[in-house]
Amino acid sequence: MATVNRQPGKVYSSYTLLYFPEGSNQSFKKGEFVYLDSNGYLVVCPSDPPNIAGMALADATGTQGTAIPIAVAEPGTRFVLNVYHSTAASAVTNKNQVGKKYGLYRDTSNYRHYVDLTDTSNTRLVVVDLYPGDNEGDQYGRLIVEVEDNYCQLSSTSS
Repeated sequence: MATVNRQPGKVYSSYTLLYFPEGSNQSFKKGEFVYLDSNGYLVVCPSDPPNIAGMALADATGTQGTAIPIAVAEPGTRFVLNVYHSTAASAVTNKNQVGKKYGLYRDTSNYRHYVDLTDTSNTRLVVVDLYPGDNEGDQYGRLIVEVEDNYCQLSSTSS
């Protein structure tokens, strides 16, 4: 199968658009997941974050307080992400991944988030479908995912 270029995440469904103030020293990029810190500022999600507010729809400016638009992570909002695996040959999509839960991996060198196929313990994402632009078995293929309800920071179902 083909090798898919790793790309920024994107929103794949209708979504709620909200703006929040950027935290200090942020360098996240459009397509990365973000959350609100304890002071109400938007910061980039690390791998397996405690909560996910949504996906950034603009790059961070580097200026604290700048309003940044996000697609809110809530039940029914879908996102497209490439898959990640620590063994490159195992970073492939498979129809058996649909319905399964995986962790969220942040590649700090490329400013991107991926579905972490190696992590089925610290899950944050539920796979809804394979991305129709890719084929099953593609290396670094893309999956359509939702954030698990209890990690949707701005939803009444989050913890």
